[in-house]
Amino acid sequence: MATLSVDRLASLHGATEAGVVPTSQDPATGGDEFPNDGNTRIRVSVASSGSADPTYVVILAQSDSNQGYRDNVQMSVAAGATEVAGPFPRDRWSDSEGNVQLRYYSDSALSTALTGAQATAVDLEVVGG
Repeated sequence: MATLSVDRLASLHGATEAGVVPTSQDPATGGDEFPNDGNTRIRVSVASSGSADPTYVVILAQSDSNQGYRDNVQMSVAAGATEVAGPFPRDRWSDSEGNVQLRYYSDSALSTALTGAQATAVDLEVVGG
């Protein structure tokens, strides 16, 4: 597990006014975490090469919702696609160290974390406002 760095940007959609582009990061086998300020978002891109199976990114809830359920968020990202999630309110998504926890799974083995070879086809960008 690795701690992902958070780029402080104005936009998730490519270059910002300052010409800064979010840093792409590879996911770690077993999952990642990132510091959460309540305004942070993630963008997940899956390469079109390799497996045609979607990649699932699970964002682990740390407390119950206002309906009384602790529901994780599961994103399904198809090969060649990009998905965005967030922001993550701190009271619900931050763990005791102030981080959001991420896990990654492939369609063919939902209970098994991605291997290093599969994980290289996934890029993560973590940005805060």
